[in-house]
Amino acid sequence: MNSSILTGATGAIAQQKKMDIIANNLAAVNSAGYKPKIACFAELMQYNMHNQEPVTNARQALVGVKVEKDDTNFAPAGLAATESQLDFAIMGDGFFRLRNPSTQEISYTRYGHFIMSEDDSRNNEFFLITDQGRRVLNADGEDIRVTLTKDGRYELSTDIGVYRFAQKNGMLSVGRNEFVPVAKNGEPYLTTESKAVSGYLEQSGTDTSYEFTKMVEAQRAYSFAIKLITTSDEVIQTVNQLRN
Repeated sequence: MNSSILTGATGAIAQQKKMDIIANNLAAVNSAGYKPKIACFAELMQYNMHNQEPVTNARQALVGVKVEKDDTNFAPAGLAATESQLDFAIMGDGFFRLRNPSTQEISYTRYGHFIMSEDDSRNNEFFLITDQGRRVLNADGEDIRVTLTKDGRYELSTDIGVYRFAQKNGMLSVGRNEFVPVAKNGEPYLTTESKAVSGYLEQSGTDTSYEFTKMVEAQRAYSFAIKLITTSDEVIQTVNQLRN
């Protein structure tokens, strides 16, 4: 009977974590470039106490379910026109490639709100960067230089590169709408099927109606898990009373 209480407890905890993910998605409904997260559940296997093999992880020692991870929904969202020539949106599948000039680390994003920044070496060169100082790269993996013309327009030295992955599931979110690929994602490759368009930003990918539907599901599942705990506790109390 204790296993039923544990099953209910792990279920309630998992549904609470799912609710937290849904709440974050809804909070970012107006954040341009945001990609909603999805709760991924894993089943916990009851450990056989007579098994000679030792317990190696929590999944073997518990019963019920847990939120193993949260994945990201990279589906393209709608585009909104802006007044900035340095705002870009990707029409189709793909990512902008970014480089940290300090650490040389590479990351990827679909959020195309870029600005112009002067090089630290003070050689009067300006680069296309993100708000966090990441440099936007072209199709050859090189920095993109920006020139301000006399009529107040921006000119880029080359086109922005748009990169794809054979598999996007499991990419690591490092914050600021940036992602880093893992081994299963494979190597990035350039695509000509998608293109970056100036003067637009991709909107938040949060689907409000979908999130509210999942919220109701999580609330009901949480209630059922709590009911399992209370019912199991009542049964244990009844059995103890009968013994006495």
